[in-house]
Amino acid sequence: MQNLIRRLGALVPMLVFPFIGAAQKEAPDSRMSFEVASVKPAPGLLIRPGLNHEDSEVFEHRRTTLSVLIQKAYGVRSSQLIGPGWLRENFYEVVAKIPRGATAADVPGMIQRLLEDRFHLVVRRELRSTPIYDLEVSEAGPKLQSCLIDEQQKPKTLAERIAEGNIGLHTFKPGECPTFRLFVDRQVSILVEANNIEDLIRGLERACDRPVLDRTGLKGNFVIAFQATPMIGDVGESAGYPPVPAALKRLGLRLTSRRQDLEYLVVESCDKVPIEN
Repeated sequence: MQNLIRRLGALVPMLVFPFIGAAQKEAPDSRMSFEVASVKPAPGLLIRPGLNHEDSEVFEHRRTTLSVLIQKAYGVRSSQLIGPGWLRENFYEVVAKIPRGATAADVPGMIQRLLEDRFHLVVRRELRSTPIYDLEVSEAGPKLQSCLIDEQQKPKTLAERIAEGNIGLHTFKPGECPTFRLFVDRQVSILVEANNIEDLIRGLERACDRPVLDRTGLKGNFVIAFQATPMIGDVGESAGYPPVPAALKRLGLRLTSRRQDLEYLVVESCDKVPIEN
């Protein structure tokens, strides 16, 4: 009997350890990859409009930063990305072929793999207590004019607007929706044209010194257009532009300040020069 117990005892590690080892193995990487991709540095010229194109077959960004690509890959906003300054300053050209059968939901994973393979990108996520702004409807209620998006309307490029001398705020016909436009003149002014709250927040996060969260509950399309002095540092009202809070007040909106734990994406390491194609 004792011999039998000893033999069974010897079998236990053989039966258990294989399952422990299997549990410790990393799950297979289910992310798809681009069929072929060209990645190389690009000149950082001031104005190079209309060079980004994405559809079901091609992912093409001919003047982009790693900051933009990382945001697309991991679903974070600029304010949630922590890393060296050159991520937002160095420009790259990325042209990639999307494999047949892939969906829009597969593209972020493809960009992740591309960044890992070509730039050796390593990131981690972490929570940080952060001062933020809540975008809310003011006590007087919203003063936003509803609009209807014209699917046939093709927005003019920045080059076309400059050629026409039309780089200031546009004048919109009744019911006409703006196309998203964001122009930052250093810390002097910020111009925002948008037709929804999500795009408005994209503009506000460039004009403020902290993340902005949507607490308005407003859905749909609206005429949103203003030029204001950014809320960054000690810059006061300049060049005749109102501060951001005053511009929002005219829309029936306001910013309130508080702290909240937010998830950040931290870049631990990344190469400036991508691996050759």
